[in-house]
Amino acid sequence: MDAQAIDPEIIKHRILQKFAPTVKDCHDIKTRTDGFGCYLELHVLVDPSITVREAHDVAEEIENYLKEFFR
Repeated sequence: MDAQAIDPEIIKHRILQKFAPTVKDCHDIKTRTDGFGCYLELHVLVDPSITVREAHDVAEEIENYLKEFFR
């Protein structure tokens, strides 16, 4: 029951492909499902020169992108 719902390498590849160079890396990717939905948790490392607001915006863009991509 604790198996990954989506291969973490696929998620990492998609994020880095779409959001580089702002996103430098992502790791600690965990996915799970309850049979009705999929839940995702990950750490994202962004370019240190961007503001906190910009980093927050990138996080929202990643969330929306992944929701659409894996729908």
